[in-house]
Amino acid sequence: MGKELRFSSHCKDRIKERGIDEKMVRKSVFTPEQRISKGKRIILHKRYRDPGKNKEYLLRIFVEEKKEEIEIVSVYRTSKIQKYWREKI
Repeated sequence: MGKELRFSSHCKDRIKERGIDEKMVRKSVFTPEQRISKGKRIILHKRYRDPGKNKEYLLRIFVEEKKEEIEIVSVYRTSKIQKYWREKI
């Protein structure tokens, strides 16, 4: 079985404040399009299209992978995909 996911209180606040779908965050942690290591944190990228706005966004998820769990530290979405997208990782 995979590691358990745990949302930090900061992350829960950001999800609510930013109107991000928690189910999409959970799914994206296990199916990221990009994975960038930054010290002890990992940044996960997942692109998606918002049908209501007909616009593409990048979901940026900051996690810390621990022995028995993955802690989701923070998350946000941005329309500035090119700013963060890495062609070569």
